[in-house]
Amino acid sequence: MAAGAASKLEIQLSYGIGMPEPISIFVDTFGTENVELEQIYAAIPMYFDCRPGMITKEFSLLAPTFKYKDLGALGHFGRPDIKTPWEELDKVEDLKKFFAKPLSNE
Repeated sequence: MAAGAASKLEIQLSYGIGMPEPISIFVDTFGTENVELEQIYAAIPMYFDCRPGMITKEFSLLAPTFKYKDLGALGHFGRPDIKTPWEELDKVEDLKKFFAKPLSNE
């Protein structure tokens, strides 16, 4: 991940019907983390609004700047030929600063 928290990162969000926030967040770094897992868990709700409506808005899913049909053939991640909002790195600097500080135990 671009902020340096891990070389490989998978984040799973689970939702309940009628619940605006995820009822579960699971992080797997496959042993590649460079910071404490607790820091990664703490960063997710701090820097990312995981409510379904906000994910829809953040990624412009209802009024996309890309064509969905273009994602069908070669996938929707790591496509330099298509500019998709989920590939933006606009939070990297803030996350680097966050990961550089130790977590407070308060």
